Amino acid sequence: MWREFMRNLYKFMMLSIVGIVMMCSFQRFAYADDSPTFEYYVTPIFTDNQSDDKRGYFDLLVKPGEVQELKLEVSNTSKQKKKLTITPTTAGTTSNGTIDYSGKEWRHTSNLVAKFSDIASEPQTVELKPEEKKVVTFEVKVPDEKFEGQIVGAFYVKEDSTEKEETKSTSENGIGIKNEFAMIIACVLMTDEKIPDQDFELGPVKIDTYGGLLSLKTDLSNHTARLLTNYSLEGTILTAKGKKVMDIALSDISMAPNSIYEMPLQINSSDFPAGKYKMALTIHDRAKEKEWEIATDFKIKAEERQEAIKESIDSVVWYKTTSGMLIIALIVLVIIMFIVILRNKRKGSQ
Repeated sequence: MWREFMRNLYKFMMLSIVGIVMMCSFQRFAYADDSPTFEYYVTPIFTDNQSDDKRGYFDLLVKPGEVQELKLEVSNTSKQKKKLTITPTTAGTTSNGTIDYSGKEWRHTSNLVAKFSDIASEPQTVELKPEEKKVVTFEVKVPDEKFEGQIVGAFYVKEDSTEKEETKSTSENGIGIKNEFAMIIACVLMTDEKIPDQDFELGPVKIDTYGGLLSLKTDLSNHTARLLTNYSLEGTILTAKGKKVMDIALSDISMAPNSIYEMPLQINSSDFPAGKYKMALTIHDRAKEKEWEIATDFKIKAEERQEAIKESIDSVVWYKTTSGMLIIALIVLVIIMFIVILRNKRKGSQ
C-alpha cells in the first residue's frame, strides 16, 4: 500500500516538474536549433586488399606480421577552422546489446586476438582551415601469427571541444544547446576469409540493480572472433522444483568479437525470494536458421536480496529520500515560475 502510494507520488512530482519546466521555457527561453550540423566529413581511402569498395568502412584481408597503412580523407565543409581528434578504438558490447566504437573500455573474453586500439598507431589531431581537406595516415601492425575470425575496431573522429564554443548563443534571454557529434569509420581485419562458428557462455547470475531497478545480472560471452548482429534470445527462469518464474525475450542483440554482454533483466522482488533457480536460454541468429541452448543454475541469498532491494527504487528508503529532494525541487521551480510570470507581466504593462 505504502509502496504504491509512493510510486504514484513520485510519478506525480516528476510530471509536475516537467510541466513547470515546459511552462517556464515557453514564457522565457528561446531554444537553439539542436539539429546536428555536419561541418566535417571523414572518408576511408581504400587499399588493394579491401574486400568491397561499396562498403563505407575498411574490410581488409591482411597478412600476419605486416604493417598496414590506412588513410582517411578529412574534409572541413564549414567557414571556420576545425581541430579534429582521430582515435583508433576497439569494438565492445554495451549493456543494451549494441556494438560500441567510442573507445570505452568494455570487457572482452580472455581469448581476444588483439585490441585494435593496441595494434593501431597513436591518436592524431588534425587542424583544418575553412573548406580544407587533408589525408591522415595510420599504421596497423597485424599480429605475427595467423588468426581465425575478425579483429574489429574503428577510427573515432570528434571535434576538439577546447577549440570551439561550448554552446550556440541565442537571444539575450535564451539558453544554449550544445551541438556535438562524432564520426566513426569501422575497420575489420582478417587473415583468413573463414569465420569461426559461434560459441556462447552464460556467466554467474546475481541479484542487483540496473538503472535503479531491481534486476538479475549475468554475462553472456561471445567466445569467437566474430561480429554478431541482430541476434535474439528467449528463455525462462525456473525454481529448483521446476516451476516457471519468468519468461525472457530479447531481440536485436549485437555483439563485438570476443566480447561480453552484461545482460540485465528487470524483476519483481515478490517473484524472487531467496532460493535456488535455473536460467535457460535459446539464442537465435539473425536468419533464425541456427540456435544455441545455454543454461546455468544460480542462488539468491537472503542478505544479497535485501541489499539489492534496499538500493532499488522499490525501497521505501529510496522513495522517502528521493521524494524529499523532488519536493524541494518542485518548490524551487514554482518560485522560479512565479518570478518569470511576474516579470513578464511587468514588462507587458510598461
